[in-house]
Parts: sequence; C-alpha cells; structure tokens
Amino acid sequence: MKKAPLVKMQSRLLDVAMAAAAAVLLVLLLYPSRPAPLAARQQPAGPTPAEQLRASAGTARARSPVAEVAAMFTAARPAAVPAPAAPPSPPERVPWLHYLAYVVGSSGQTTWFFKNDQTSRVLMLSLRQAKGGWTLAAIQGDTWLLENDGHLYLVNRK
Repeated sequence: MKKAPLVKMQSRLLDVAMAAAAAVLLVLLLYPSRPAPLAARQQPAGPTPAEQLRASAGTARARSPVAEVAAMFTAARPAAVPAPAAPPSPPERVPWLHYLAYVVGSSGQTTWFFKNDQTSRVLMLSLRQAKGGWTLAAIQGDTWLLENDGHLYLVNRK
C-alpha cells in the first residue's frame, strides 16, 4: 500500500517535467535564437488589423490559439522613422527688447536686466534659468540671446 503514493508522486513529477519541457520548446519556437539582419527586419508595413480580420473571416479554417500567439511575435512591424526636425529659426533682432544693466549678488550669481517695451516690464534673468517664460540662453561679449515661447531674440548693448 505504501507504493501507490510513491508511484502517484512520480507520475506527477513526470507530468510537471513534461509541461516544463513543452514550455521551453514553445519559447524556443516563438523566439528566434539569432536576430535577423537589420535589412531583413525593415519590411514594408503589412495589412492593417482590420484588413487581417476581413481576410481571416473569408477563410473556412480557423487558426489555433497557438498560431495566433506565434503570429503576434513574428508579424512584421513597420520600422520607426523619425520625423525630420525643423531647422531652428535664426534669432531675431527686435527694437522692443533692450539691455539695461547687470548686478552681481552676494552669492556670486549675476542677474541681467532687460526691458520689454511691448509690456513695459523689466526682465530679471540669470543665465539658463527660466523666469516668466523668458530664458537667458547665452551671452557672448555684449550680445545676449533670450528665448521666449520657442523664439530666439538677440539683444545688443547700445
């Protein structure tokens, strides 16, 4: 009587080993061992999912769930093509933006003052720190490059 539970446990162990082997084989079948060359992977886009559904509806034989899963992993995907970036617009020289002065604080941080004649406001900007939508992007000699809302403005000392 003691042999029956041992045989039953060996049978279950064999079932678990067979299931694990089947899972490993399924993974090996679904994933190729070596990646395809880049040129082979860049294939034109295939039919849309709606077109695939219409085509499969016309066939008399249904695909197995394993074939459906395998098709998800092996289907050709369109290559990602980055959109060409628009060249940055050159900085504008505008008459309504003026340099006033600069101050060096006790911490050693320099703050530059600019006057916006359109809004009658004084901009107090530190290098590469945004404030009120404006950023002092760069300084070269007596020329400052300010950025606001994606536009670049050149300000010269008068």
